[in-house]
Amino acid sequence: GIAFGDNDVTTTETLDASDCGKAILVTAGIDTLTMTLPALSAVPAGCAFKIAYVGADAGALVDITPNIVDGIEGSCTLAASVVTFSGTDDADIGLTKATGQKGDSITLVSGDPDDWYVLACSGIWANN
Repeated sequence: GIAFGDNDVTTTETLDASDCGKAILVTAGIDTLTMTLPALSAVPAGCAFKIAYVGADAGALVDITPNIVDGIEGSCTLAASVVTFSGTDDADIGLTKATGQKGDSITLVSGDPDDWYVLACSGIWANN
């Protein structure tokens, strides 16, 4: 997990149950960053992660990947449209590099044995 007080992430990171409730700040340290979510079977119900991009505008692609047997359900409402995540097992979602803005974020919470759920989001996130 990410050490307390060291929530700035500049490299690929695998989250675990000890990271539940943390705000994870992603900088533009690398172009393609993957945040791997823990298996839902390894975290308590209600485990939440807020992943926020704090690097330069259009500075990095941020990819979030669930465990191979877990999905991400929910949607992100944009100014002109709604992006609905597929919920397919092992299907990534991502903040696109070209449109990523400092302060864009997504909050995911565990709720059942199969899916992470989107509680809130800002920015242009997409199915990857």
